[in-house]
Amino acid sequence: MTTSQFKNVPVVLVVGQTSEFVDRCRDVAPGFGAVVQACDLSAAPTMCARLRPLVLLMSEALYAFDPLEFDALARDTSSRLLRLDDDEIPLEALELLIGAAVHEAQALRASTTR
Repeated sequence: MTTSQFKNVPVVLVVGQTSEFVDRCRDVAPGFGAVVQACDLSAAPTMCARLRPLVLLMSEALYAFDPLEFDALARDTSSRLLRLDDDEIPLEALELLIGAAVHEAQALRASTTR
């Protein structure tokens, strides 16, 4: 998908995670009409500006690297920041967390565009 194709598609941006974890996220995202994109830490600001993800997903350890910056990044893009303690989270729990984050972010964006 090109950047313009992401304009109306809910995006979950997974930052700094293994390809296996990203694949697990991709398995559950279609249930919410979302697509998953992934990037490393250095590309996160650019990818957020380009894709304006609904959900910005990362590990607690990565978040701890620069919490103020990640909070600002999520706020500036109206994204829901989702931090996970463990990338071995059961698939059902991952689905619930991502689904809730997508719905919260959609509601946030809807309330700010009125």
